[in-house]
Amino acid sequence: MPIADDDYVFFGRTTPDGVETVEAMVEEIPFYETVTFRDDGDETVFELRVSEPPLLSVIASLGGSVPEAVIEDGDYRLTAHLPPSGDAREVIDNVQEVYPDANLLKRRQRSIRDHGEPAVPDLMSALTPRQRSALQTAFHAGFFEWPRESSGEEVASLLDVSPPTFHQHLRKAERKVLESVLASATSA
Repeated sequence: MPIADDDYVFFGRTTPDGVETVEAMVEEIPFYETVTFRDDGDETVFELRVSEPPLLSVIASLGGSVPEAVIEDGDYRLTAHLPPSGDAREVIDNVQEVYPDANLLKRRQRSIRDHGEPAVPDLMSALTPRQRSALQTAFHAGFFEWPRESSGEEVASLLDVSPPTFHQHLRKAERKVLESVLASATSA
């Protein structure tokens, strides 16, 4: 998720054995900046900061998101969600320009009618980029867990904003998402 113009933070999970793989990737991939780890029982949670990633910058510029990226058996698989106005061909072309060996596995177009309820990207569409970043970063950093895994000050630091600014963006994001959910619940 974007935290500044071309800076992003990603949250992921790996097995304790996978920590070395993630660390090696940070050393090898030029736009991977830093990684921090937190033990979460059977898995290790990590926070990865990246700067100017070619593929993610294109997806974000089109209003898209990356809900999942998996490294398994030496393969890297990425799922990208784009809004209806997003140009999937532009993303595909950019991926193949940067990673010539990349293959498109699936391409799907989904609508509200397919599911009978708004999809998560539709719930988030009313959010500004800062509100979306605040909400997603807080969620993935464990801000909503009980007890909290990260404080508001820690999440604000991840986003490079002051705690009051973080809380303002978070409250506005929560309100918009809840308004969307409650409006769809009362119309059903």
